[in-house]
Amino acid sequence: MLEKAGSKLYLAGEYAILKENSYAIVSYIEKYTYLYFYKNEEWEVTTSIKDKDGLIYKIIEYVERNFDISNKAKLKYESELYENDKKYGLGSSASLIVVTIKSILKLNNIVLDSMELFNVCIDFMIENNISGSFGDVACICYEKNILFKSSNRIDRNYEIKVLDVETNLDISAIWTKSPAKSSKLISKININNKFFEEFRMKSNDSVLKIYKAILVNDVDVVLENIDKLNDNLHDLEKNNEAAIHTDIIENMLSQYRYSKISGAGGGDFILSFSKSSIFNKLNVDLIY
Repeated sequence: MLEKAGSKLYLAGEYAILKENSYAIVSYIEKYTYLYFYKNEEWEVTTSIKDKDGLIYKIIEYVERNFDISNKAKLKYESELYENDKKYGLGSSASLIVVTIKSILKLNNIVLDSMELFNVCIDFMIENNISGSFGDVACICYEKNILFKSSNRIDRNYEIKVLDVETNLDISAIWTKSPAKSSKLISKININNKFFEEFRMKSNDSVLKIYKAILVNDVDVVLENIDKLNDNLHDLEKNNEAAIHTDIIENMLSQYRYSKISGAGGGDFILSFSKSSIFNKLNVDLIY
């Protein structure tokens, strides 16, 4: 049997989404983690994916403890989210978590809808103290572009709105060929001071304007607020010690009129936005 989970790119709302009641737009990317699984007397794992934190066996233990699991399996993982052992930065850990939980449940005839799957995934992540806002997990569970509203981990009042529209907004994601260490960058940002709250409010304002503009295909408003988000992220960097915009990133951003980082910065992808004469489903073109 075969199961797969896609990947994601943050389009807007980076860093702000780390605090509750913040917004981000996350794009679903059709690059996959594949999991082939076959019934077996014991769990056996074969993978080309680096699992340095032992996530796979932690997930197996979690699912067995929380669901009626009678079937075990051989699990064989393959991934499109790496090149020569370099992560693209498309949410490989979130993709791994989602595909593993989906596969074990499928093997045992347990079917969950997108929101139920999201809740199981984040419950596992919270139990194992895995950092993040969970916007990536939501996007991958829903397999759609989404507007995501964050929550605290106790109340779990997350909101997910699917963004399924046609638009003449062109979005390209250009790979820097330099993998970023998001957790390291995030750890250098003070999210509990007055400056971050001002940053967060500005971010939320622009993200919601972009979301509403995409719904009615007002590309000019989208582009205007991409500029504002880019400026806001540069201000965040100036007030912290995180190297969000490296020389490589700054050079790449300068080549596009409307552009910004995706995710935590420091590497991975940058985003370019422009107006096209052609209408298509909202999607992101990856350029390597």
